[in-house]
Order: sequence, then C-alpha cells, then structure tokens
Amino acid sequence: MTHPKDLFDKLEQSYDLNDFEAEIFTFMLRSLERFKNKFPDSTKRDFEVAQSYRLGNSSEQELKEARLRVWKFLDQNRGHIGKSKESILRALIFTLYPHIESDSDAFEWVDWFIGFSNACTSMETYQCQLIREIFSEQLRNA
Repeated sequence: MTHPKDLFDKLEQSYDLNDFEAEIFTFMLRSLERFKNKFPDSTKRDFEVAQSYRLGNSSEQELKEARLRVWKFLDQNRGHIGKSKESILRALIFTLYPHIESDSDAFEWVDWFIGFSNACTSMETYQCQLIREIFSEQLRNA
C-alpha cells in the first residue's frame, strides 16, 4: 500500500500543488465525509458549511464563523473530548479556510491534514483511492 503523502509527494515532483487547491479541498472534504457522524453535534453544521462553501452556497464570512466555532469548541472541551475527536476536529478546521494559507504551501497543508484525519481511524487506503481518483490525470503524467 502507498501512503497518501507518498502520492502527494509524487504529484509535487511534477506539479505545483498550489495550482490544485480546489482538488485538495475536495480530497479533504471527501475524506471527512466518513467521519461526519463522529463530529460533536455542535460542529456538524460547520462541516456542512465547509461543503456548502466549496459549492458556492456559503460565504467566506460563514466559513470564518464556522472555523471560529470549531476552535471555540476545541478550546472549551480540550480535556473532555479525547485525542481522536480533537484530531478529527483539527482536520475539519483545514476545510474551513477559503484558501490554503499563504504561509503554508499546499504540500505542507495536506500533510498536516492527513496526519490529523488519520489520528481518529486510519483511512490511508481510502485516502489513496481518493487521490488516485481526483488526481488521476496528473498521476498518469507524473
């Protein structure tokens, strides 16, 4: 089995991942789709806001408000929710930005996301399938 980071590394050797921001957000949201029932009730709507934003149905302000709600939930419940739930919420936060943050490159961004999203339950195999699907053309040409 290949690790998701290995596939992104292969892509990074031939492409600038920053040019594939939309595809990276698609990858992250589809990865988290598997965990939407594990999100605390108060943060489930924040995942929906992330999805809605990518479809053009929510504003950047709504995305920011969702991100702040998740951070607030983490701050208020840090000692009570357990490491796996904290990690999946941290992964969710990556999807609640309108763009990959300028002080990070896309590879670093997705690397952190993969780490957090796999801390709850390993889904490396599934993530590799997603990457192969979303980046099929690029991987063929890499």
